[in-house]
Amino acid sequence: MSRGEPRRGVSPQRVFGGLALTVLGLSATLVVAGDASFSRFFGDVPPLLVVVVCVGGALLALRYLELAGWLRLYRHSAHPRRWPLVLGLASTMTAVAIVLDLVGRFPEDTNVPVPVALAFYPAIAFVVEALFHVLPLAVLLGALAPLRGRVTRSTLLGVSLGITATLEPLYQVRLAAAGSAPSLFEWTTGLHILAFNLIQMELFRRYDFVTVYAFRVMYYGLWHIGWGVLRLHLLF
Repeated sequence: MSRGEPRRGVSPQRVFGGLALTVLGLSATLVVAGDASFSRFFGDVPPLLVVVVCVGGALLALRYLELAGWLRLYRHSAHPRRWPLVLGLASTMTAVAIVLDLVGRFPEDTNVPVPVALAFYPAIAFVVEALFHVLPLAVLLGALAPLRGRVTRSTLLGVSLGITATLEPLYQVRLAAAGSAPSLFEWTTGLHILAFNLIQMELFRRYDFVTVYAFRVMYYGLWHIGWGVLRLHLLF
């Protein structure tokens, strides 16, 4: 690179490739070690199959979202000051979750224990992002694409982001209720998860997928790992 030539950042493809290899490597490590943490979410489906499908699906979906001009996988030019913001938001959402735990008391086995958690949560975070955000957004925006000439891009994107933000909280409330009517505590928890997802959708719109994923990993680190260790000593 000659003097005066602008420095080019890492390509989105390399960033995704590194992220995908990390997620696959962590997942494979857990499977080889005989850990069953994935089974609480995947049931009898082989964990590596789920992760591989999510990685492949996310790659195609993110490629479409980027080529169609909707959302970005990774922007090297995104302002670096976003990281203190993302950490602050993750800390705030963790504080709210801790208050909910102290008031309503989540089950003792809510969090995967350390040291398995150190590999499990970065991997499951990617799976959650693929299933609840990236793939639904690609489907919704693909379906709404013919309307771009009659409805503004920002409106179509906003509607799709809003709908997508409801998927995880609805799933979590239904899962917690286990077939019965959700309690006030479960609905309150659902609202917390909805707020979390709305923040993620705004981060996706403003920055990129990498920022969204990093936000979830930070939250998981604080809530599921950090507080996950402390709560076992304080609450049980």
